[in-house]
Amino acid sequence: MMKILRSEVLLLVVTVSWILFDASKIYADTRNHESIIKNENPIAFPGAEGYGRFATGGRGGRIIYVTNLNDSGEGSFRQAVEVESGPRIVLFNVSGNIELESRVTIRNGNITIAGQTAPGDGITIRNQTVYVGANNVIIRFLRFRMGDVLQVEDDALWGRRQNTIIIDHCTMSWATDEATSFYDNSDFTMQWCIISESLRNSLHEKGSHGYMGIWGGKNATFHHNLLAHHDSRNPRFCGSRYSGRPDLEHVDFRNNVIYNWGGNSGYAGEGGTYNMVNNYYKAGPGTRSNRDRIFQMYPDNGRNNQPAGIHGVFYTHGNYVDGFPRVTADNWIGMHRTMLVPFDDLRSVIEFDKGQISTHSAYDAFEQVLNWAGACLVRDAVDSRVVNETREGTFTFQGSKGSTGGIIDSQDDVGGWPDLISKEPYLDTDGDGIPDWWEIKYGLDPENPDDGNNHDFHSFYTNVEVYINSIVQHIVDQKNIGAKANYIDVYDVFTGEPEIVINGDLNQTVLAGESIQSIVLSWEHAREVMVNGLPQGIDLVINNESNEAVISGTPLQSGFFEFDITTLGGIIKVSKFGSVMIENGASLIAENKETLVQRLLVDTEIADVVINFENATEVIHNGLPDGLDLIIDTESMQVFLSGTISDAGVYSVDLTTEGGSTYTELAVLFYVYTGGAEIIKHGAPSSNQEIEFGEAIEQFFFRWENAEDVEITGLPDGVVVIKDYEQRHAILRGRPLEVGIYDYVVRTYGGLTEAEFSATFTIVEPVSNSILTSGLNQMISVHPNPFDINVTVSTYGGDELRSLQLYSTDGRLLREEFARGLTHKIHTAELPTGIYFLRATTIKGDFKTIKLIKR
Repeated sequence: MMKILRSEVLLLVVTVSWILFDASKIYADTRNHESIIKNENPIAFPGAEGYGRFATGGRGGRIIYVTNLNDSGEGSFRQAVEVESGPRIVLFNVSGNIELESRVTIRNGNITIAGQTAPGDGITIRNQTVYVGANNVIIRFLRFRMGDVLQVEDDALWGRRQNTIIIDHCTMSWATDEATSFYDNSDFTMQWCIISESLRNSLHEKGSHGYMGIWGGKNATFHHNLLAHHDSRNPRFCGSRYSGRPDLEHVDFRNNVIYNWGGNSGYAGEGGTYNMVNNYYKAGPGTRSNRDRIFQMYPDNGRNNQPAGIHGVFYTHGNYVDGFPRVTADNWIGMHRTMLVPFDDLRSVIEFDKGQISTHSAYDAFEQVLNWAGACLVRDAVDSRVVNETREGTFTFQGSKGSTGGIIDSQDDVGGWPDLISKEPYLDTDGDGIPDWWEIKYGLDPENPDDGNNHDFHSFYTNVEVYINSIVQHIVDQKNIGAKANYIDVYDVFTGEPEIVINGDLNQTVLAGESIQSIVLSWEHAREVMVNGLPQGIDLVINNESNEAVISGTPLQSGFFEFDITTLGGIIKVSKFGSVMIENGASLIAENKETLVQRLLVDTEIADVVINFENATEVIHNGLPDGLDLIIDTESMQVFLSGTISDAGVYSVDLTTEGGSTYTELAVLFYVYTGGAEIIKHGAPSSNQEIEFGEAIEQFFFRWENAEDVEITGLPDGVVVIKDYEQRHAILRGRPLEVGIYDYVVRTYGGLTEAEFSATFTIVEPVSNSILTSGLNQMISVHPNPFDINVTVSTYGGDELRSLQLYSTDGRLLREEFARGLTHKIHTAELPTGIYFLRATTIKGDFKTIKLIKR
């Protein structure tokens, strides 16, 4: 048995691009260090994240195959998900469009619907809505494209007032109400989905609609989704207007891509707490207004189940707004309000709980979502088009009833539903959900219907789940590259670990022009292998049917190359490593290595660069800046680089040999500055500030010149640095989390000289140590404070307490208690001495944040 500790972030790839300025490098440097959650509880499937990740679906239940595309009856989708009951895993023996004649309701929970098992192009549900009306539901790799054929006003897929649901890698579009709405659910996740092209001028009773969805819930996660070509509600946060429980409403909205909204991006949020983190906003040709908006905050109007005026509180951080660097640098410029509530009452400087999740930067999320969102095992033509339009900032189709710029009015405007090809399904003799070939390969019995629900391979998943998860494991492996996970899953692998058998030498040295000795490899307990890092000229021939591969050929590059062989689609990933050294091949060698990276002033001659080349007849170059001369002498076999660069910037002169049995490459880098490094403070507020604890600093920024970057040390926790590399700005903002004197230093690096700037933040106790915020009718206080063991929270003004949340200074939720009455005592004997923050919420939804000091 093997014990595995694994986050779903399997690989971190770091690339460096030498360009003049790169807006993708805008990021937030927080001072807090996040603790890693060790999770030993079974999750829905590898890659399941957020609050819905602990759904078990149909685990341990019976297998039901969808065998036809009929609306109803034996073997239909409706029969499996609406009629049948009990724990069940729904698999597909057919691909194609399922044309519903009436709504399908998932009314019996404990169900897993595994769309990735469809043989061929996958499944699309059309003509009617699918409603999730049950608990403990897993839905993966399906398309829900409703359309207007039956003149039905509804969402493509939706659900409310349920719990423990995860929607993964699905596609929703062409709805006549919202494309997909999920709100008032508990422990919910929608992840890696494409939600596109809701129908605007269609048949909604209110007229023009074209809305993405209403989203919310009591611990609801929406992450890594693409929202494209919707007029509005991208999303509309439902808030607590129906539940009347703003203390329970909590949404984590991160790493989503929002493209080409018509009139509005997102809005509302009448009650509750919201993380809006590292999303990517890109207005498009159909965006008529609010191109710089992240979100518009609404108060409740009092027409539902809570008093008027209730509003949400938002932690908004790291969001990228394409074309608006000021909003990217300060997200709260893009947070608009329709109320007279102070921004400090709407804004949290501490991130709320986010569950267990992996987070990309907004820029990386844009690429990963476009690469891997939706039913991407086989993307249909519609998803491929929408992804390309999002990437390029374009549109292809107009609406037929007046909508423009990529916002459509009918599915017919874009050509309707694509045809989907179905292939022959795998043979499953015993009907346990696992094909015979897989059972034989992994040592199971293809005639034993009971072994599908055994745990022969994994402590989290049954055998049939291991199989259906392996179909898309390569997607799981790729999509979270570059992300940071706040958890590690701990589980047991029992048998069937992948194994790679090597026949041949993994580490070889050959002369240029010679072939390597062939390396033959085979593997077990994995779907296939992937090889990375081989030099050009080395061929890899893989036979996935026989589980064999051959590495052979003659290298075309010279130098030293390290490569890896890694299994895919097994219980875990296993790798082997090797190397190839090619000697006496083409070479580029600088006479003085220090000249390969130069830092200099504009209009200053570079240090002459002399590079010798061997075993080649020619050298080609790319990226030569104005003012430099490059001479290639084929007789002396030397490259000479000299001259003067007049424009500041970063330049890379790339050299490649030609005409030999191998080739090689070399880059010469120049950092050109206008003078010595400088740090210039901008903005009216002083860099030396004295503020009361609980207040935010007055925002200002530093600009650096003639240096690669700046480093800022000594800041108090809670003050963050937002860097804009295009403008060379380091913006300081935030709310300090502790009283004290903080001498901070700004230093440049990477220039001809170094510059330094020093200043001080002085954080003092507020006039009232009990209450950090005020302005509402009732007062909330704590006593004693500082305290030793117990602290009592009291409210005055007639409104009773509802809930109390205790946070550490780094924003972690330590405890949540539900209160009733005007006073409530908190027992804290187990807490160490230090500073804490208490969020007290009343029945009416008013709340205060109070600093506590335990002696």
